[in-house]
Amino acid sequence: MFESDKIKGIIFDYGGTIDSNGMHWAEVIWMAYQAEEVPVSKEIFRNAYVHGERTLGKNPIVKPHHTFLDMLRLKTDIQIEWLKAGDFIPEAYATPGLKQRLAMLLHGSRSTQFVPYWRHCLKNTRWYWSPISMGTSNPY
Repeated sequence: MFESDKIKGIIFDYGGTIDSNGMHWAEVIWMAYQAEEVPVSKEIFRNAYVHGERTLGKNPIVKPHHTFLDMLRLKTDIQIEWLKAGDFIPEAYATPGLKQRLAMLLHGSRSTQFVPYWRHCLKNTRWYWSPISMGTSNPY
């Protein structure tokens, strides 16, 4: 029997299991990159993602006044700028519009292009939501 008075703490993994239907945020962002046809391999994307997470972790970029959409925009800005600086995408491709579209897709905008793709990915994925972490193999 579950005894709630014995609980001493709760640990949350904000890697994506709670707010992204059980998917790691890297996978969610990768799907947005695919929907926007960002011309990079998953390996290069992973490097951009890791760079962005480390940058946000080491620097006080996200401020208390930022919204969730702001935070997504900061993430995509850092990733796209890293891809541009490393010559992984052409400078002309790394536009403010691309960064905004990625952030809006991730925020759950009503993009007619992304929603069907998102539903397809969720329908055809091995990931599922559970109120208890099921221990996925996280490459990030």
